[in-house]
Amino acid sequence: MTLAARSVGAIIRDGIYFDIKNWSDEFMADRNLLETADTLFALLETRKIPYLLVGGIAILSYIEGRNTQDIDFIFSRKDLDRLTELILHDENRDFARGNFQSLQIDCLLTGNNS
Repeated sequence: MTLAARSVGAIIRDGIYFDIKNWSDEFMADRNLLETADTLFALLETRKIPYLLVGGIAILSYIEGRNTQDIDFIFSRKDLDRLTELILHDENRDFARGNFQSLQIDCLLTGNNS
């Protein structure tokens, strides 16, 4: 497991677990967030999909004491199509939201199709 994936997985896990509205069996049952984050970043690396990590996860590299429950990326639309394991629930010209296993993923789509 990469250090980046472990950190991202731990941040998401803590954000979910320490939010009282998530204290139900459904949310607390998934204890695999560290492995899920590792799988996501391994796929991005293996497929050589360029991305930019933004949002709460990126901010937490500099500021402590903030929680987040999702991962925010900037992708090209073409590269997002290569991540077929990401199940999209909402999408428009500039934005896509979906799930990679139990992780919520938000994507700002670039106009660059290269």
